[in-house]
Amino acid sequence: MTQQSLTKLYDALTAEERAVASIAAMGRDDRAEFQRLCDSAPREHWSSPHHSGIVRALSLLALDYQIQQLELLTLFWTNMTYLGRSTGEDCGDEFLQDLAFGRAYMYRVKADAWECFCSENGIRSADLVGGTAHESSLRESEGEMKRITGSLEELRGRVEQTLKEYGIEGEPATVEKEAKNLRSFFREALGDTADE
Repeated sequence: MTQQSLTKLYDALTAEERAVASIAAMGRDDRAEFQRLCDSAPREHWSSPHHSGIVRALSLLALDYQIQQLELLTLFWTNMTYLGRSTGEDCGDEFLQDLAFGRAYMYRVKADAWECFCSENGIRSADLVGGTAHESSLRESEGEMKRITGSLEELRGRVEQTLKEYGIEGEPATVEKEAKNLRSFFREALGDTADE
């Protein structure tokens, strides 16, 4: 069957079949097939309030932020739990503690960057990520993590020392770099690819 005869069959696809075929094309990295499926699709026209794209982009960014923070908290507490089970033998306790404190550092940097991003955009962080059923337990977990790990400056010093000890070149993440990443992700979600 030729490409032209295959393309004629596209008109008969339901929306669900076209979605499945499009996802399969993306999975194969077949951009031409994906584009043909899109170009041959019937069009739907709809309207929405002019700010809805911004709200969707901010909601997506907030969801991504929360997922990353939950992952970092989970990994921090997993490392700390393993440390608590230590038998006292040389089983990598220092390495686990370094990992835990590195994750705590990233959590804190990302949290401060999130607050910075929200403030720059005139948004209260709690309006985007607050109000969830598990929020209070997350805040308790975060508070306990901060109690254990000390100030952000102390954490940064420890991370810098750890990087040196393990021979890893580079600097630890900063609030400024993470805030820049958030701004970039937000612009990308809006379809704006201009450099900052």
